[in-house]
Parts: sequence; C-alpha cells; structure tokens
Amino acid sequence: MFRDRLAAGEQLGARLAERDLGIGVVLGIPRGGLPVARPVADALACPLDVVVASKIGAPHNAELALGAAAADGSAWYNDALIDRLGVETAYLDQEREHEADAARER
Repeated sequence: MFRDRLAAGEQLGARLAERDLGIGVVLGIPRGGLPVARPVADALACPLDVVVASKIGAPHNAELALGAAAADGSAWYNDALIDRLGVETAYLDQEREHEADAARER
C-alpha cells in the first residue's frame, strides 16, 4: 500500500526511471491521477500533460468500465470485456460520443 497518491507516484517514477524506457511525456487524468503523474514526470524529466476522459460504462451496469472517451472523441476499450459481454458496436459508438461530450464539458 501507499501512504498517498504522491508517494505512489514517487515510487512509480523511480521504478520507471530505472528501466530507461524512453518515455517522452507523462499523461495525467484529472482528479486522482494528477498527484501520481506529477512525480512520475519529474522522475523521468518529461513534460506532464493532462487527458480529460470519461468512463464508458457497460449496458445495465454503468460502473463497469468498458473503456473511456477523451474530449477529442478518441477512445480506449477493454476489448476482452466487450467481447465477453457481447456489447454491440452501435452501443459503443453511442456511448463514446456521449462520454466525449461529457469530457469536453469538464
């Protein structure tokens, strides 16, 4: 366990720095992710940028994340979960648009 998100970011940054992965930028998600991302970016001597995204929930279970949509309309999906649940493409497209709008409002 970690003392807090800052401590988690410091530990993650140290481990990533040891691996010399050639990371060029660290992306943080507002609210909970930024306190983790800042020390990671510092440890890697990389710029920090912010990604505003909104969760795409599963049909009949909005808390189960199928993916996320960013303000620019791009999306990331958990393909294995989508396949397992048999979620239709039309649902994903509709929810991606809805959640991208929500991310833009933030």
